[in-house]
Amino acid sequence: MKLLKSYLLSIGLYELLFVILLLIVSLVFAYTNISDNYLNLSSYIIIIIPSIVSSFVLSKKIKNKGLLLGIGNNVICMIILLFIYCMLNNSFAITNTFYIYLAVSVFCGVLGGVAGVNV
Repeated sequence: MKLLKSYLLSIGLYELLFVILLLIVSLVFAYTNISDNYLNLSSYIIIIIPSIVSSFVLSKKIKNKGLLLGIGNNVICMIILLFIYCMLNNSFAITNTFYIYLAVSVFCGVLGGVAGVNV
C-alpha cells in the first residue's frame, strides 16, 4: 500500500511539474524574442526536471531500489503522457522522438532514484 501511494504521489508530482514547466516555457517563447532554435533544448529540460524530481521523491520515500523505482516511475509517466498526447490528437503515433524522450526520462529517473536512496 505504501508503494502504491508513493507511486501515485510521484506520478502526480511528475505531471504537475511537467505542466508548470510547459506553461512557463510556452509563455517565455510567446512573449519574448527568444529564437526557436532553443525550443528543442527546452523540451528536453521539460522532460529532465520532472523525471529527476519525481524519482528522487519516490525513492526517498521507499528508501531502497532507487534504480528500479526510477525506471518504473518514468516509464509509467511517459506512457501517461503518450496516452494524453494521443487523446488530444485523436491518433496513436509513436515516433522516434518519443523513444528519445523516453530514454532521456528513464536515464534521469535512474539518476534521481539513486540520488534519493543515497541522500
